[in-house]
Amino acid sequence: MGLLLKKSLFSVTAAILGVGLLLTYFTNCDVYSENNLFAELESRCVDKNECINQSSDFMELKINSENNLPIGAAESEFDVGGDCNEGGFIQNVIVWELYLDNAMIQSSQMLGLNGLCINGRFAMRVRLPRMGLLDAVGVRREHRLDVEIVGLDAEGKLFKNSLLGRKNITLVPR
Repeated sequence: MGLLLKKSLFSVTAAILGVGLLLTYFTNCDVYSENNLFAELESRCVDKNECINQSSDFMELKINSENNLPIGAAESEFDVGGDCNEGGFIQNVIVWELYLDNAMIQSSQMLGLNGLCINGRFAMRVRLPRMGLLDAVGVRREHRLDVEIVGLDAEGKLFKNSLLGRKNITLVPR
C-alpha cells in the first residue's frame, strides 16, 4: 500500500509541476514582459519623435464575399463590402473595376459609386453594364471584380498598396 501511495504522490507532483511549467511558459509572452514588441515602437515614437502616421505599407483590403460570387440573370447591381485599413491617411477612397477578358468594362469612378473605409469597414454598390453578366453578344460569362483602397495625403498625393490594398473576386452566372 505504501508503494501505491508513493506512486500517486509522484503522479500528482509531476502533474502540478507540468501545469506550473506550462503556465510559466505562457506568462513569459504576456504584454508585461520585456519582449513586448509594442514597447519598442512606443518608446521610439515618444522619445525620438519618429512616429509614422500614414504609410501605404499598412493599407489593406479584404472583400467579405465568396470568390465565384453567383450573379442571377435578372441582377444588374449588387453590394460588396469588407474590412479595410486606410493606412493612417486622412482621406481614402475605395474603387472597383469590372473586367471581362482582362479588359475593363466598368468602374466605380465612371459611375460615381466609390466607397470609403470607415472604422475598418467598407460597403459599396457595383452596377453591371449589362444585366446578369451578359457579354456584348448576349452570352452570360464570368467577370472579374477588382476592388482597391487608395489613400490621399494632405497635399492630395495618391498612395496605393498593390499587394495588400487590391483584391479581386470572380463573378459567375447563377
